Amino acid sequence: NDIDGCITFYNANFKNLTFITNQGFCEDSINMIRSKGSIKEIYINDAYRDGLDMDFSKIFINKINVNNSGNDCVDLSFGNYKINYFELTNCSDSGISVGEKSDLVSSNLSIKNSKTGIAVKDSSRVVADILNSKNNENCFKIYNKKQEFLGGNFILGNMNCNNNSYNVEYGSKFILKNDI
Repeated sequence: NDIDGCITFYNANFKNLTFITNQGFCEDSINMIRSKGSIKEIYINDAYRDGLDMDFSKIFINKINVNNSGNDCVDLSFGNYKINYFELTNCSDSGISVGEKSDLVSSNLSIKNSKTGIAVKDSSRVVADILNSKNNENCFKIYNKKQEFLGGNFILGNMNCNNNSYNVEYGSKFILKNDI
C-alpha cells in the first residue's frame, strides 16, 4: 500500500537490464525495494521528485544517468550498492543521498547543477575513486540526520569540487585515499 514509484520493483532479481523513464510524475520515478542483481544502465529524465530510489537492496549498476529531478536524483537506503558511473544533472536536492546503514562503492561520481553533490548520512559508508562536482551549492555533506544512527563515512580517491564548499559534521569521517 506504500508504493511511491511510477515503476516499483519489489523482491525483484535483475540480470543485465536497461531502464529508461521520462517525465515520471510520482514520488519516485523508479523505486526498487528488497531487490538484487545487476543492471546495465538507468536513464531518467525529468523526475517529479526522486529519480531513482532503492531500499533494502543489493544491486550492481554499471551506469546511472539522471537529468532534472525535483528532489534527489538517486536515493539509497538500507542496502549494499555498487554503481560504477553516476552522471547526474539538475538535482533539486542531492545528486546522491546515501542513508540508513547503506554501503556504496563507485568509480566515478559526476554531479552538476544541484544543491548538494553527495550526502552521506546515518551510519552509511561511501567509497569512491573520483568525485566531479560542478556548479553545486555543496560538493558533499557527511552528517547524522536521524537519532537512531551515527554519522557517515566517505572515503574518496580524487575530487574536483569546482570551489564548492563541503561539510563534515562531528561524528562523521572524510578520508582522502592519498592520506591513508
